[in-house]
Amino acid sequence: YQGATGFNIMFIVAAVTVVMNIFYFTRYPNPPFEKSEGMKLGAFVLQPFRDTSFRNGLIFLTAWTLIMTMTHPFFSYVMLDVLYVPYQTVANLVILQTVSSMAGFYVCGLLSRKWSERALLIGSLPFIAVASLLWTALNIMPQLLVLVLVFIFLGFGLGAYNQQIFIFMIGSSTKAERPIYIAVFSAITGIA
Repeated sequence: YQGATGFNIMFIVAAVTVVMNIFYFTRYPNPPFEKSEGMKLGAFVLQPFRDTSFRNGLIFLTAWTLIMTMTHPFFSYVMLDVLYVPYQTVANLVILQTVSSMAGFYVCGLLSRKWSERALLIGSLPFIAVASLLWTALNIMPQLLVLVLVFIFLGFGLGAYNQQIFIFMIGSSTKAERPIYIAVFSAITGIA
C-alpha cells in the first residue's frame, strides 16, 4: 500500500502487538527478588569486575560491539547511496534479517542443550563477521544475491549473539548479583 495507508496498516499492527505484549507480560510470573547481603554499594558495583571470566568477556564484547555498531550503519548508506538499491528492497532485506534473527534464536536455543553458552556465543561472532566480509563479493557476484547473503548471515548471527549474551552475563553470577552484572554489561557496552 502506498503512502499513509501503508503506514497506517503498519502502525495498527504494531499497536495490536504492543497491547498483546502488555497482556502477556502481566501474566508472566514474577519470581521474588533476592537481595544481596552484607555488601556496600561500591563493593556491589565492583563485584562483576572481580570476576575474571566476566571481565575478559566484557572487554572483548565491548570492543566487538563498538566495531559492529560503527560498521553496520554503513550497510544502509552503501545500499541506498552507492548501489542505488530501491527502498522497497532495503525494507525487504531488513525483514529477511529479522526472520534470520529469529532462526538464530531458535537454533541457538536448541543447541544450548548440548553446548555451553560461551561456545555458542563465540560461534555466533563469525556469522556477523562474514556478513561484513561478504560485501567484498559485490565485485564477483550479483548484487542482490550478495545483499541477501549479507542480511541472512547478519540476522542469524545477531539473533544467536543476543540470546547467548544474556546467558553469558548471568552465567557466573549468583541470583542476588545478577542485576549488577546485567547493569554493568549494559552500561559499558552502551557507552561503546
